[in-house]
Amino acid sequence: MEAILTCLKDYGALLGSIVAVILTSILVMQRNKLKRNETIVTESLMEASGSLFFSIKSILNKVRVTDITEELKDFFDKYSKDHNALVKLKDRHIIKRFVELEELYYVYLSEKNSENLDRLMTKFIILKDNIEQVFYTEHKVVNKEIRWYLIVESKKNIWFRMLFRGYRYFSHTVIFAAFLDIIMVYLTITDRLSEEYRLKGIYYLVFSFSQFISILLGFVLFVNFMIHIITEDEKDNWGTKFCRFIIPKRLVQRYPFLRRFTEGDKEVNSEKRAIKEYEEKYKEWINRERR
Repeated sequence: MEAILTCLKDYGALLGSIVAVILTSILVMQRNKLKRNETIVTESLMEASGSLFFSIKSILNKVRVTDITEELKDFFDKYSKDHNALVKLKDRHIIKRFVELEELYYVYLSEKNSENLDRLMTKFIILKDNIEQVFYTEHKVVNKEIRWYLIVESKKNIWFRMLFRGYRYFSHTVIFAAFLDIIMVYLTITDRLSEEYRLKGIYYLVFSFSQFISILLGFVLFVNFMIHIITEDEKDNWGTKFCRFIIPKRLVQRYPFLRRFTEGDKEVNSEKRAIKEYEEKYKEWINRERR
């Protein structure tokens, strides 16, 4: 033990410098890796998942079979000859799904009947669902900072902008500390129930920290909720998602008041404002043009 202490005393500064250099190198490599991955995801979103998703949605929005077949021809002519968009997705499962779909398409061309078309469109919808999931995930990654940036930069006063920036780090720190506190509380409760009392020396410390972090967490959750209300976040809350899951679309179409549960007040109110604006500003002009 004395030898270790002597070594640390003699070479502590050197060891500290070495550790600092190693940690700095690791952080720099991680930062460069994150930037490289963000560039790849942005490129995929703009040139791969986005174009594929909207192309497929355009085809599925068609009603007549002739329109669908024409759109399918354009789709496969484009992506069968140029696989860059599919490769940029970096998803082997989707590439495999596209290859299977392409085979079904040529089977349908060789024998155009309803059975082959049904098989083709079923697989096509499956591909759409896979790409849609990738598209929204990439969109979330690429734009994860945008909403908070808009909230901060919309404030004219520079001190308010600085306050918001500092609060964000504070909020994330408190939430992370709350998770750590849950783990510590679990360990102390387990230790007491097992009657081993190995952590007895920190019982009071964990209890005090839990009280302190609970107060901070309550404050953070309240402020985050107020920011959510003020900025009218467009994301669905869990209540809306749950109602949309349990209430059938046919029932919503029959009883329009249920839309407030499945779509939220913001969506319903936005549509009402749009209808009013359309009737006041555009409807009369459009009807006059038709005449």
